Amino acid sequence: MLQKLFASQSSKPALVIDDRYNGGGFIPDRMIEVFSRRTVAWWARRGVESRRTPGLAHDGPKAMLVNGYSSSGATPCRTSSG
Repeated sequence: MLQKLFASQSSKPALVIDDRYNGGGFIPDRMIEVFSRRTVAWWARRGVESRRTPGLAHDGPKAMLVNGYSSSGATPCRTSSG
């Protein structure tokens, strides 16, 4: 689910992750790993759409919204410097 949601937004210039009122359930180390990926290489060939490695990466700025109701898996994300 996380990859599906991230893939549809990864081409945006910036990301705002809204974690307010999250009762938990996400795996925080996985979220941190996915959101901290950077493009390593671009692949371009004639007649084919260019692709990046890794396939899911975001190079722009990111911000996370949290509140007092963000719990469980949200806690490590708030303190990560990723």
